[in-house]
Amino acid sequence: MTDIKIAGQKLLLRDFQIDDLDRYAHWLQPEHQWHKLNGPYYPTTVPEEIIEKLRERILSAKNTIPRRRLVISEHENDDFINTFAKKKKVERALM
Repeated sequence: MTDIKIAGQKLLLRDFQIDDLDRYAHWLQPEHQWHKLNGPYYPTTVPEEIIEKLRERILSAKNTIPRRRLVISEHENDDFINTFAKKKKVERALM
């Protein structure tokens, strides 16, 4: 499967790479402020489980089409900055 890489003037949107996993795992740790601000609509997750699933997906090249999450990286050196996620479609119950 072809990797996605969308280049802007200063940033790239791209697929995850193995080199991103340590930095991403760091930001998934619960001591970071964003965890306190995250709404209850996101499930509680174990960072190690997320990283292992992501590692398997990278190594097997099984990305979803369209992608649900991309890495935001610096254009010049391709360093991981953060991620961009597409929200899953929310199904509403009929009344």
